[in-house]
Amino acid sequence: MNNQLPLVVADGPLADNITGPMAGRVQILPWHETFANPPEHVDAVYTYGHPTLTGEMMDRLAGLRVISNYGVGVDHIDIIVSDLERSIEYYRKYGMHPEGTVDDGETVFLWNGDEDSPVRIELHKQQEGQTLGIDHLSFLVEDPKDAQKEIEFVGGVEFLFEPFENQQSGRTISNSYDPDGVQIQMARKTSPGTYKNWE
Repeated sequence: MNNQLPLVVADGPLADNITGPMAGRVQILPWHETFANPPEHVDAVYTYGHPTLTGEMMDRLAGLRVISNYGVGVDHIDIIVSDLERSIEYYRKYGMHPEGTVDDGETVFLWNGDEDSPVRIELHKQQEGQTLGIDHLSFLVEDPKDAQKEIEFVGGVEFLFEPFENQQSGRTISNSYDPDGVQIQMARKTSPGTYKNWE
């Protein structure tokens, strides 16, 4: 181990365009192994938010000076479907499982069951006037309120409302439209929500 280079814990695997500029400048330590057996000193954590970095985990890393979040994740993709049960069975074939339902069973959340690398899809039963297909793309951010403020400071995006917590899904959300009219959401799970089990 080359102790002269700063030690950076990263939740990889990292793409070549990320590791390339780091070569010879830092030593990358694997996420799970490092937290299972922390070294005497760590300089930084490099993460995109999966898995979650908690205060307890940070306390275990002596000398930690930098935490870098290098991107956004995807919280979920919302899809409007014509037949909810048929679509649920389709996505089960890809390893997705019902997580819960809201709107009297008209909306079902599916996920892959992996807390470290979660994949979520929200299926809505088509209502009159709705177009089949993707309704919105939801980015996972640390804090939707702060993220909206940062984007508003930069300018060029008109948000639909002030961020609020959706009581059903338990997510704090912020929505806008991209230049072509695709609805873009920023979200973070902030409470358990009022999901019901899919029966």
